[in-house]
Amino acid sequence: RGGAAGGHLAASLVVNDCIEKCQGYTQGGARYNFCNWDAIGIANLADSLVAIRKLVFEGRALTLAALVEALRANWDGHEPLRKRIVNQLPHFGNDDDSADAVATQIVETLDQVLKRRTPFRGGHYTLGTLAGGENMHIEFGRLTGATPDGRRDGEPLADTIGPAQGRDRAGITAMLNSVAKLPHRLLPTSTTLNVKLDPKLLASEDGVEKVAALIQSHFLSGGQQFQFNLVTREMLLEAKRCPEKYGNLMVRVAGYSAPFTSLWEDLQEEIIARTGHGL
Repeated sequence: RGGAAGGHLAASLVVNDCIEKCQGYTQGGARYNFCNWDAIGIANLADSLVAIRKLVFEGRALTLAALVEALRANWDGHEPLRKRIVNQLPHFGNDDDSADAVATQIVETLDQVLKRRTPFRGGHYTLGTLAGGENMHIEFGRLTGATPDGRRDGEPLADTIGPAQGRDRAGITAMLNSVAKLPHRLLPTSTTLNVKLDPKLLASEDGVEKVAALIQSHFLSGGQQFQFNLVTREMLLEAKRCPEKYGNLMVRVAGYSAPFTSLWEDLQEEIIARTGHGL
């Protein structure tokens, strides 16, 4: 019956209750009908709300109308304001409670909204931060205008559950602390966190022990997942310039690994833009 056509037919054969109901899993035949809902750009939204609160409501540095004007101009003619937002205001990913609390509130609000909704198949929605294709922060960024966090029109949104690219400046421990503060129990679908580490960290036994301690500390603090790219910015730039020399350079993209030279240019640039960390 409907929904069991094509590739869904084979999958439905091994999903509990689909055969008994004569329904494919896409039409409610499954015993458990959870639907995934991914939030893209949580860090951008948190940083944007912090900027609005600090500049418009607390500091009275500008009006909301003036900020909207800057966004409509894609920050053209407003570079001093944009730099102030980027360089002087709190951002998620720096163990700053004022910014991290906003990110937590966003997740809690999304969870409350989803709990009031029922998918068409029944069941309930689950919240996560990893969208289909794992590159949707780039695709959605192309469709999203300039944002109050200083991001320009068309630039990528924040990658999965991590901070906006380049905004985590207080070190890797601070970044991991910010992520660990989020209510991960409300994000059962995915909490993928990409971390770019200097490969020199694993060149000695002492470095390996420090990385191991970092991993353990993150999970003991409430973190659920993170994955490393052991590359430097210089290495990635060189691979982009001379791809024939770096055919075996593998990078962790999000939910998968791939040769860096095989990735499309926008994704290469986004990986390069991620903050590189030492210890």
